[in-house]
Amino acid sequence: MKKQDTIENEADPATLTLSVPEAGQRYFGLSRNASYKAAERGEIPTIRIGRLLRVPIAALEHLMAGGSSGGIRRFTPDEDAVLTADYLGYVPTHDIAVKLNRSNGVIRQRVLALGLRRNSLVTRCLAWAPDHLKARVTEMSTDEFITACYEWRDNLEATAKREVETDRNAQRIHLAHIVTEIDKTRDMTRNEKMIAKRVAGLTLEQIAQQHGLTRERVRQLTSQTYIDRRGEPVLERMARMDKRYGQQRQELMDRAYQRLIDQWHKTPLEMQNLFIERILADRAAQSEGADHEENDDAGSNVTSIEKRNR
Repeated sequence: MKKQDTIENEADPATLTLSVPEAGQRYFGLSRNASYKAAERGEIPTIRIGRLLRVPIAALEHLMAGGSSGGIRRFTPDEDAVLTADYLGYVPTHDIAVKLNRSNGVIRQRVLALGLRRNSLVTRCLAWAPDHLKARVTEMSTDEFITACYEWRDNLEATAKREVETDRNAQRIHLAHIVTEIDKTRDMTRNEKMIAKRVAGLTLEQIAQQHGLTRERVRQLTSQTYIDRRGEPVLERMARMDKRYGQQRQELMDRAYQRLIDQWHKTPLEMQNLFIERILADRAAQSEGADHEENDDAGSNVTSIEKRNR
């Protein structure tokens, strides 16, 4: 039994290895995700058995003693100086890591070890500040830089609001003109006018107030299904209907004229002569009436002129 217990203790991996999160937290102060990412990059020595990933304690002890790091090397005084200057100069951590050929996690851990601190508000401002202010972050004090950033943002927001208000006013004027033109149209029904207004950009509430309906009723009448039942948008349908009805009216007039011609040829010659005489007599009577009206107007003008002269 004693020999079996000794073999089990010697084979117990918990005495020789650690899990990746345990090794990262115990030796480097990393979180669970950061520990696994460091292991993937080879910065934490690991061994894999099937799907099991373990960290040898002996390799960690050798790494912390300054031996072969397998991806991690100690910072030199020159690298610490560069890191300190860039970090306090608000250079992004990613850029510092690229410059020193390190990972972001290693740079963050070294920053914590050196006790470096920078203003978090300045860091947030650098995320959206313009380039001309970013270039002066080291020349200005913290308060001046923050004040300048927020003033620039307030001016930008005020300018954007003015532009938006100008665009809205122009849109209101344009919509008012469109609504006026639609209301003046007499060839469109009420529903077609509402659909045209909806297509132009008016809201359901605006259309409902103009026509004395509820928004739900306007939505029903101007829905896409209402337009699709006709197979095309209402404006195109109106143009097509006008063209078709215009052709039908012309065809009806041509047919009526042809019927009159056919009826005229079927009428006896005496009736045709009588009809022509009556038309000529009517025209002569109309011309005589027009002449009498002109003479009456001329006489009244002469009378008014004589009265003025007196």
